[in-house]
Amino acid sequence: MICRRLLLAAAGICLLGLTPKLAGGQSSPSIRVLLVGDSTVASYPNPPMDRPDLTGWGQVLGECFGPNVEVVNRAQSGASSKSFILNGNWRRAVEAGPKYVLIQFGHNDQPGKGDRSTDPDGDYRDYLRRYVSESRAAGARPILVTSVARRTFASGKIASSLGPYTCAMKAVGQETQTPLVDLHDRSMRLYARLGDERSSDYTAAATDRTHFSRKGARVMAELVADGLRVQVPELARLLRPSPRLTLPPVIPMVVGQESTLEFDAAVLSERVGAFRVRVAEGPGTADSVRWRYTPGSQDVGMHRLRLEATDASAADGPVVGRGETWLHIVPARAGEARSARLLLIGDSLTHGSIYSNELARLLSRPGNPTWKMLGTHQPADAAPEVRHEGYGGWTWQRFVERYEPGAPESGATRNSPFLFPPEPGGKPKLDLKRYFAERCAGETPDLVTVMLGINDCFGLNPDRLPELDQGIHKTFQHAETLIAAIRTAAPDARIGICLTPPPNRRDGAFEANYKGRYPRWGWRRIQHRLVERQLDQFGGREHGGIYLVPTELDLDPMAGYPENNGVHPNAAGYRQIGRSLYAWIKQQLQTPPTP
Repeated sequence: MICRRLLLAAAGICLLGLTPKLAGGQSSPSIRVLLVGDSTVASYPNPPMDRPDLTGWGQVLGECFGPNVEVVNRAQSGASSKSFILNGNWRRAVEAGPKYVLIQFGHNDQPGKGDRSTDPDGDYRDYLRRYVSESRAAGARPILVTSVARRTFASGKIASSLGPYTCAMKAVGQETQTPLVDLHDRSMRLYARLGDERSSDYTAAATDRTHFSRKGARVMAELVADGLRVQVPELARLLRPSPRLTLPPVIPMVVGQESTLEFDAAVLSERVGAFRVRVAEGPGTADSVRWRYTPGSQDVGMHRLRLEATDASAADGPVVGRGETWLHIVPARAGEARSARLLLIGDSLTHGSIYSNELARLLSRPGNPTWKMLGTHQPADAAPEVRHEGYGGWTWQRFVERYEPGAPESGATRNSPFLFPPEPGGKPKLDLKRYFAERCAGETPDLVTVMLGINDCFGLNPDRLPELDQGIHKTFQHAETLIAAIRTAAPDARIGICLTPPPNRRDGAFEANYKGRYPRWGWRRIQHRLVERQLDQFGGREHGGIYLVPTELDLDPMAGYPENNGVHPNAAGYRQIGRSLYAWIKQQLQTPPTP
């Protein structure tokens, strides 16, 4: 079987791994993983006629494991944490002799389920404790999985009634020191990113917002697998190796402007050319390294783009991964009658001012809004109308914390331009209202872009996924602090989070920069995980004025970089970043604010 890692609006890629062998060529013994839960987990070998595609995520979870793992799915439709025990299902299930037990209950524990219902603050916790203790007594390691979200929307936002049961399971996990995969949170974020319409094919029928189609089940199974990689590190080696495709839910495009999607930027693979990618649905063409498309005026609107990948080692190999996103194509004159004030925030990529100069050039052509860039920093290479807050070596943390008494108040790298002197005995104050009032002549931005993350995460260890994720989590805490401050000072501004660009494809470029201290493959894995987490952290937040800018896809990792620099593009690469930002700005000026 194959594993399809489906992320965001997309499916990701999981290529087949090697079967571990013992002496004499025999396969290693199977490791048994037991699943217990309700209908969202259960298997349906004979689905009903009205839902012929009905599939539980447990039915396809085995596709994500290597061949030496056996997944035994004993989940039962209609089961609650209580009924599964009282009906004898739990006793029979644990007799299978598993090494790991995944436990998901909650949907049928809710009120209104008759004798199956449980109290999230009472017997629900007691039953979960019993699953944990009896798993351990049987020699298995229990893993709690919070209830997957229903695909239910209210006023355009994803909604859930499972919160009390999710909180109760987390409390039991902490109390009993049991690993927990927060599938509820992961699925909520996924649905929030996709929205109602773009997630409609994830469930088994238009009238069923709880149970999955085969596609939706694979999406959820991969969310579980991804959680296992982090929460149960010893299971990571049992999951299939996954060069993973990361696509944002939407790619903005402008009529008459070519856009590309670099496969090496989208897929994590140590060996270049390990797969072939083809267009399964949507406009444009693909060669061995990229997809490209120049839309015409007749193409304005939303278009689905589906990609399929095959193993390049086989001439007619099977599909080993699928991915999808949506192209939002706007007219060439989108936003022409409007005005826009821009604030660009970033590190050395922004300090170089090349992509901001290109953005200024594109916005100055006919058919665009009147515009102005705000900011205190105007490096020597910046065009006369270009200014920003971009500083070499800077991080999210520096922008919210860096203040040194006696340093220049603005326009210098020693102090954050957003921090102001403390009151006597106090701390420096992060004050975007004052920044706009005093340093931007009272003007507030309509659009803010932030391109940070490289310096925050460059030194993390890609071989230790839990530590890597913890480092990214800490980075995002600083990010949320700055975003909240911007939102308070400019409540109507739309904030674009730029997805971190991929590195130079050349190993020699990293050797020239870092003399063996930081290899390309190490940073590539960090950067790819950072993008995955950015998609998870900031996706689906359009109602809060937060958007994703796909600045990682249109940058050619070969032609867009010099031969001797691992993370700083050449002029052509910076212009590609500017092109992506321009398309996002045009999209935002074309689209009314989300209510």
